[in-house]
Amino acid sequence: MRQSNILINKPKQEKASPKPIAASAIRLPGITISRETAHNQLFNIMFIVIWAFFYIANRHYGERTLAKMDKLRKEVKDLKADYQTINAERSNKSMQSEVVKEISKYGIKALTTPPQKLIIAQSKKEVELEY
Repeated sequence: MRQSNILINKPKQEKASPKPIAASAIRLPGITISRETAHNQLFNIMFIVIWAFFYIANRHYGERTLAKMDKLRKEVKDLKADYQTINAERSNKSMQSEVVKEISKYGIKALTTPPQKLIIAQSKKEVELEY
């Protein structure tokens, strides 16, 4: 069974004439926006404007936050270096040889003999003092 190719000529529909353009319509190349169309799309336009505003604001906030983070990162790095320097100086100053040098400026001499225990007898009590 073969089907024959039959062409059916449909009557051509005439194009409806375009609506007259209102005097308050915006005309751009290839686009005409009337007051009615703009009014119908007002919600969508406002949504896009608000979305763009938040997008730009978020971008500025992010850049400001990154700048603050970089500044704080540099400050932490400087403070860490200061801490390590001060800690090393303190470790050096707490060595016995350094302590002896410091106290010799005031006329105090370091002990050369070990400390001795002093026992003082009091009424029924013995008190031990270490010097």
